[in-house]
Amino acid sequence: MRFEVLKEDGVARLGSLKLTDKKEIKTPGLVGEDLLNDLAIKIYDESSYPHINYLKNHSKLNYLQNQDAEIYILLYANRYIGDYRKLSMMLTRTRDSIPPDSALFLRAIASPENVSIFVYHGVDLFDDIYGKIAALRGIYLTTDGEYRLKDLIEFPCNCPVCKDKKPSDLDNENIKRVIEFLYTHNKSVLEVEIKKIRYLIENENITEYVEKQCRSSPWITALYRIMDHDFLSRRIPLFRRSHLYANTSDSFNRIEIKNFNDRVMERYQKPNLDNLLILPCSARKPYSLSPSHRTIIDAILPYRKYLHEVILTSPLGLVPRELELIYPASSYDIPVTGKWTYEEIEWGKHCLKKFLDKNKYKNIIAHVDGAYRDICELVEEELGLNVVYTSGSIENLRKAMLDIDTDKKITNKERKFLIFRSMLSYQFGCKMANEILNDQDDIKIRGKYPYMTAFIGKKQFLKVNMNYKLVDLTIDAVENVKKIRKDIFPGDYAVSIEDFVPLGDVFNIGVIDADKKIRPNDLVLFEGKRAIGFGMAKISGWEMVKSRKGSAIKVKSVKEVN
Repeated sequence: MRFEVLKEDGVARLGSLKLTDKKEIKTPGLVGEDLLNDLAIKIYDESSYPHINYLKNHSKLNYLQNQDAEIYILLYANRYIGDYRKLSMMLTRTRDSIPPDSALFLRAIASPENVSIFVYHGVDLFDDIYGKIAALRGIYLTTDGEYRLKDLIEFPCNCPVCKDKKPSDLDNENIKRVIEFLYTHNKSVLEVEIKKIRYLIENENITEYVEKQCRSSPWITALYRIMDHDFLSRRIPLFRRSHLYANTSDSFNRIEIKNFNDRVMERYQKPNLDNLLILPCSARKPYSLSPSHRTIIDAILPYRKYLHEVILTSPLGLVPRELELIYPASSYDIPVTGKWTYEEIEWGKHCLKKFLDKNKYKNIIAHVDGAYRDICELVEEELGLNVVYTSGSIENLRKAMLDIDTDKKITNKERKFLIFRSMLSYQFGCKMANEILNDQDDIKIRGKYPYMTAFIGKKQFLKVNMNYKLVDLTIDAVENVKKIRKDIFPGDYAVSIEDFVPLGDVFNIGVIDADKKIRPNDLVLFEGKRAIGFGMAKISGWEMVKSRKGSAIKVKSVKEVN
């Protein structure tokens, strides 16, 4: 028996549990009692097998790391349905205490309504016992909740057993047949829900689905909201191929959004300009290609070299123009109603105030109205600033350009270079960005925005990757870092590998150590005695070190060294 993680979407994982040469379970997956019996997997009760009380003795869970098991089974979690604090603590501590490349099996709790939130906590395997118990109680399970069979007028389901039946058809059936009907339906709906979840993980949309699905129950909503921030942040990727849909107030607490704002404040360095232009966001991304922003850019074109542009937006708060191509700034959508909630205004105010506390300007022009202007006025008052408002009028904006400071300016070439520097600083931090751009005087940038490429001589050096919304490296960029560091590892976003030359993926078994900052989908450098290179992390850095199997890095370029 062997379990392997194939893909992660935050804490949720796609995997494969190979039972025999001919039997395999895709995970998240359902394990029936027949399969347990076939494999002779015995579930010991507490009278015959030492167990841990997860709530009282959670410190003892560390011993599980050394058990080298493929599957860890968590019993009695169903006792805490409704007690979301204890249940969340139990799930996160257990997941943290077992090897990251092992499967977590949660028994007697999964229903079509709640299985997605458990997958979001890192559970891989489930059984259908809860559906059996529900059938015995006369309960009909759906993804939206539980219904008493006797209350149904028609079946809200098209599964094989419900398709041609009405609830009244069961009135004259014996109790055994009714229970069999309910159990078959309950299991079928659970299987379909798990298949849907696998599809969502593959397409990196599980978070949006859980945000929606948890609304069916207060305790499931609470279970989602109180998930430990550190538990999530060590697993959530900061770059994705998929869109981020911020459809609910809970979206403001998403790790990607919090981390975006943190990196803007901590890693981003503004250009050396004295004039700030604050703009509203646009529906089209990147903003620069939207009709509204094209109109603004055309209006300020003669003065643009003197201006630093930032965009106010919900839910990201504030996006410097140089970072509009980075994820999630280039890949998010929100419901546009024209009305901002109190939370949105407070978050926008917090982000703008924090930015203006750190970055100083002689002139601030706000080409905004509505809630955007409300935010600017609140910050203006709190910081004692003097902001010029153009009320969204292009003519007023042109007039405001006549009073800006023209001592400092940047050329179009410098602006393009700043985009690469800002994106690299966001990805890797300012220190590593400087290491990569060691030969910056020789860099030439070509290509139509946003598909830009940086060259040194005739060699491609860097490239904007619009699939994952980040800057792609080359082996020359890796060698630039090595020239400065001497040894790539230890260092930011670096992985130390064994004595081999990777031909495809770097597998976890070949990882010696890794930077703990690494998250899935980060670009990382790797170095061993025989090779240096870079690739895309498939899991977090700490998981690379703790895992015994599976893939750590998808190699993009490698160079053999002596």
